[in-house]
Amino acid sequence: MTRSRTLQEVALAALQTLKDRKAFRQVDLAERLKTKPAAVSETLSGKRPVTLRFMEAVSAATGVHPGELLLDPHRDEMKIVSGLEMQLLRYFRSWPASTREAFLTFASFFADEDPVTHDERVAHEQLRRLKSEAVRRRAYAYLTFLSEGGLTPDLQEAFGLLDSDAPQSPRNGKAKQRTTPKRP
Repeated sequence: MTRSRTLQEVALAALQTLKDRKAFRQVDLAERLKTKPAAVSETLSGKRPVTLRFMEAVSAATGVHPGELLLDPHRDEMKIVSGLEMQLLRYFRSWPASTREAFLTFASFFADEDPVTHDERVAHEQLRRLKSEAVRRRAYAYLTFLSEGGLTPDLQEAFGLLDSDAPQSPRNGKAKQRTTPKRP
């Protein structure tokens, strides 16, 4: 059986993790605390105790709630939630079970989504909102050009980008015959 860690040990481990991720700079933290960087270094190394004031400064610098920094991830499954998250949780708990299940199914669809997929969906939504069909076609063509490396003549035709004076493709029967004047 492993011994449970003290609050000081849990706080130091959380602070070290944030420091390793470069979530804050010791100099900035010292400025916020109105102390010397050496004092911050001593606290982070465990030579000085972690105070509530220190935790609040780290919270302000990183956006991580001080309470979450004090939870032992090896023991606790509880996480601190924001006011907005708590409000959503209250609403969620008041819904009928079938509504909660439907919502979780819907949310799980997006939970593991690749950020690129999300960005693509947002881009398509923006393109659909363009009022002019011609502008929408040009935008799609431009994006295709960027992603595919060029537009073939059939895509140019599909997007309506072919010049009206240019010869049409022979497969639709509308090809113009080009005649060159004969030299005498």
